[in-house]
Amino acid sequence: MAVSLINLVIILITSKKEEINKKLNYTKIMNLLLAGFTIIILCSSFYRMYLYEQAYGYTFLRLMVYFALITEIILIIPTIMYILDIKINLTKTYFVVIILMYILVNYVNIDYMIAKKNIDRYFEDANYELDMNYLQTLSVDATGQIIRLQNAEDENILKQVNYYLYKVKSETENINLQNF
Repeated sequence: MAVSLINLVIILITSKKEEINKKLNYTKIMNLLLAGFTIIILCSSFYRMYLYEQAYGYTFLRLMVYFALITEIILIIPTIMYILDIKINLTKTYFVVIILMYILVNYVNIDYMIAKKNIDRYFEDANYELDMNYLQTLSVDATGQIIRLQNAEDENILKQVNYYLYKVKSETENINLQNF
């Protein structure tokens, strides 16, 4: 991600200088190549994160990396338009894309998604080792999915699920309106 951000800054700086000297098509071609290579870097990062997630399961940080990579890929589109001299307010476009992705991240129930995907995988793949310690750190949003683990055959997981449900019940039993 850092390399792709550096590439983006280089593109913006060199495209800005190109406005002064319109004769340099070489700079435009190099910036388009750099944008293309940045897309390749982002796709490679996305695929490597996918492989990592397939091996070890979903976590909050891994999902945030997905969101950041998708945001960067979306930001390349107006950057390419800027390189091609298509009239676009780049700052406003970046701002809108980043705000929309931020709203999306805050609107998605991430803890529920993490619990659902990891538990689904646990029931589908007998070799998958479920990280109950991590699932217990998720918010109450994950409780509905963790309840599904009461059907698990592993005694250790059943004990951890029962402990988690007891803990959630005791934390939410006498909650007042202000804490809610």
